[in-house]
Amino acid sequence: MSAAPRISVIVPVYNVAPYLSVCVDSVLSQTFGDFELICVDDGSTDASPAILGEYAKKDRRVRVVRRANGGLSAARNSGLEVAVGEYVYFLDGDDSIRPDALERLCLLADREQLDQVVFSTELVVEENAATESRIADMRRYYAVSDNVAGRVMTGPELFTNLVLHSGFFASAPLRFLRRSALPADLRFPEGLLHEDNYFTPLALLAARRAMAISDRLYLRRVRNGSIMTEAGQERRHAEGFFHVRGELARHFRFAAGGTALRRACDAYLAELERLYEACGVDVRSVDGLLSVGKVSVVIPVYNVGAALAPCLESVLAQTYRNLEVICVDDGSTDGSAGVLADFAARDARVRVVTQRHADAGTARNAGYAETSGDALLFLDADDVFAPDMVATLVRGIDDGRTEIAVCGWEDFPDGSPVPSLDAGDDAWEVVDEPESAADVYDRWMGWAWDKLIRRSLIEREGLKFQSLRSSNDMAFTFAALVCARRVSQTRRRLVAHRKSCHTLSTTRARDPLCFAAALREHHAFLARRGLVGNSSFLMRDFRRYALIFSYWHLDTMETDDAYSRTYDEVQKILVEFGLPDDFAGIDAEDDVQLRCRSLLSLGSAISYLRTLQPE
Repeated sequence: MSAAPRISVIVPVYNVAPYLSVCVDSVLSQTFGDFELICVDDGSTDASPAILGEYAKKDRRVRVVRRANGGLSAARNSGLEVAVGEYVYFLDGDDSIRPDALERLCLLADREQLDQVVFSTELVVEENAATESRIADMRRYYAVSDNVAGRVMTGPELFTNLVLHSGFFASAPLRFLRRSALPADLRFPEGLLHEDNYFTPLALLAARRAMAISDRLYLRRVRNGSIMTEAGQERRHAEGFFHVRGELARHFRFAAGGTALRRACDAYLAELERLYEACGVDVRSVDGLLSVGKVSVVIPVYNVGAALAPCLESVLAQTYRNLEVICVDDGSTDGSAGVLADFAARDARVRVVTQRHADAGTARNAGYAETSGDALLFLDADDVFAPDMVATLVRGIDDGRTEIAVCGWEDFPDGSPVPSLDAGDDAWEVVDEPESAADVYDRWMGWAWDKLIRRSLIEREGLKFQSLRSSNDMAFTFAALVCARRVSQTRRRLVAHRKSCHTLSTTRARDPLCFAAALREHHAFLARRGLVGNSSFLMRDFRRYALIFSYWHLDTMETDDAYSRTYDEVQKILVEFGLPDDFAGIDAEDDVQLRCRSLLSLGSAISYLRTLQPE
């Protein structure tokens, strides 16, 4: 055997002594001999270790890796870690391959420069292991159809064709893989059934060139007592489908809406959801099986004084422990930096990022760049959070399709005791495809601190916070809500929101036009999605929101200069958004429409103010 074999054949072995010799012999008798055979003994308690030992003595191509029992995925991962072949092939320890399988697969991959070859299987059925109809179904399932076979495609193209036109069978032993083409961090999920449903689509999507062939080169044994045929495993099957679906939902990076690849990804996820539901067991509340793993908490910090410690205490006291907390010190000049350093020294989950003073939007973007979680919370540094806030929001997002979970809050004035927050059961309202809804801007607020948002949504839409002194999260938040495939909301109050004269929300007079920049940014976002100018419910809702949001800023400016500048800007906004042309299309209060007409017809802020004075 050469120092670097062309092929690494990986065989996970656990208590398959009656079948092991047939499996190993089918590899050692291949017409193509340049391979290494890595047999991973996964803590077998039968004669399997002794059988492997004898083969290793007879043939130096056989390598035996021994490990404590960890399951099929763990054994495959152990083999993959030590594999050195140009190609890698996974073979189950109770199955076998045809004598010329490796030769045919290697020659084809070399000739066509393929990163992956997908092929079919023949069944070897033991007596009473399956019904005739079940056997027929399995033969159809594990077969490549003629309309897909024999054509070189990219991995995403082959995935799309298999899912939409042929049938995608998720079986690792039916893949011949170029090892260098596998994503560096791709491994089988350990401790679960249906691990192939996770590994195989991601491996195929990473392939630059791939082909499916109809040749039945694999001999799959259907026997009683195997993991897949054993009775009473409904919960394990449900757990596997549920977890794998959730993980894939965050890994898939969809193409533009309506593309074939996106339809294929959605169809594949829908099939996993169907398989999960067919198990008849609800595992969505089982710890460790939520589709979200790590949650990243981003907190911008600027001169929040004594309010910072209670905020961080409430974050670190969360019952959901898989957190990372990224605190961004936005150039604080009070004692905030020292408080952050103390918390970082005390809890390894806390990391501190420092920057010159800019604004909360810039700080949130800097914090996001440091995160690695599956979902994110962007919290304010002077608020306090219920102990089960994160756990509750994770439950709201755990179905693999929901992309934002929203909770309720309670305001309290600075200097007052923190109010008691809800500890009751959470009842969820679900909105699918909010872009088609009529009340996005009326149902939800344009701030981020009451929302858990999937990373995949943020990355898919390229969302960033604006660099503004105030209103910097409005465009980000509403863009996320509009783009989300599903939003779940609980009315439980899980945030105690501090109202302080020193917070960002009350310093608008220093830069009074931030609201206009935020509205324009979101209006531009809607234009990019082709929504501006139409008569959809969403646009009517946005126009109503723009009116009310503008008037609120105008009414709450505390200096003459800020008021006058805001007045002029509101006039511009109303014209830019086309509000004078379609009052009938705005579902607003009569007094809002009257104020709009009055503001547009009067030339100055002073004239407008006179119309608001009582007679």
